[in-house]
Amino acid sequence: AVAGRHNSNNSTVAAPGVQNSDSGCSMNHRKQSCRVMGVGKWGLAVVVMWAVTWVPASSLREIILPSDKPTGSDTASCRGLTKVHLVQDEATIFTPFVQLLRFMTDDPVPDLVGFTLHTWFNLDSIDKNATFFTYTADSCNDHWPGICIDTVDAGACSCSEAHANGWCETRDFVTNNCQKTCGLCPDQETTGKSTLITLKLIPPHGWELTIMGLQMLVAESPSVEVGTWHHLLVSWHSEAPTSLWMDGTLIHQQHNKQMDSLIIPGGGEVKVGQTEEAFQTGVDKEGLQGWITLFNLDSRAIKKPDDTSSKEKVSRLYSKCGAIPKGHDIIEWTKTPRKGHGGSTTQLAQEQCHHF
Repeated sequence: AVAGRHNSNNSTVAAPGVQNSDSGCSMNHRKQSCRVMGVGKWGLAVVVMWAVTWVPASSLREIILPSDKPTGSDTASCRGLTKVHLVQDEATIFTPFVQLLRFMTDDPVPDLVGFTLHTWFNLDSIDKNATFFTYTADSCNDHWPGICIDTVDAGACSCSEAHANGWCETRDFVTNNCQKTCGLCPDQETTGKSTLITLKLIPPHGWELTIMGLQMLVAESPSVEVGTWHHLLVSWHSEAPTSLWMDGTLIHQQHNKQMDSLIIPGGGEVKVGQTEEAFQTGVDKEGLQGWITLFNLDSRAIKKPDDTSSKEKVSRLYSKCGAIPKGHDIIEWTKTPRKGHGGSTTQLAQEQCHHF
């Protein structure tokens, strides 16, 4: 590992060759390099001396030690595939110990009737639950206490303290009853945000997907080995089975009919490695410890997990470390800007499938 140091806003400023917030290159971009054409060693020396003489100190620092500002795909051509390391148990009085990634999508996350998430991971430890993915959004139209407005009719019921992190109910004029149709009330007054999707590993080999407060999938997989790269894919659709795949193999599928016709509100934020509560409080409970790469999120779902074609597609994703054709419309690891928090470190990965 290449050592880095921490800057004033708690993000790691990496040593040369290590980026904090970048988008990297895909597996197809093989070892591209940046170079000055037609400059000999003496010409290069002159250029360097001129730069040292005339470039302001702050700009020179950014050239040598990249800043933690999120960067887009325009920087990827001179970088290889990247991986991110998250650690949750190295707290100091200077550095928060809650580490995670936040993705800055160019377009708002759309309303979701389905999604497919797939990523590669390599854990340092599995001694506690590990949060892989959370999606948070303002599921009620206003912040706390909030008025939850049904998009179908004009009826509304208020969120109350008793509804915190529970269903925000809307009035149905036909039955004159409050219906659980809008989503979850905010977790807490300070954020007005609800955790709408959570995916976590329950050691040593259990997985749990929760959507809008309901357990969508509980599954056991082959044991997750510490220090080994694994591929994970989870796909959900409101009117089809939820499926979990590990290392190219369908592990479990489950259909929760309570969620039929559900729409997950858009406009939210995707985080990797921590819960929303930990992000707000700085107190770790179920943080991921280890490496992540090629995290991708698509608004399409695998509706028929048992189909041979579905199994072949996921198997190819695993065997070739590939991408979903014309997919990743929400998050694409090699293009979507992201920002590390708490000192997370980004390094160049080995461009060797299964051994990053």
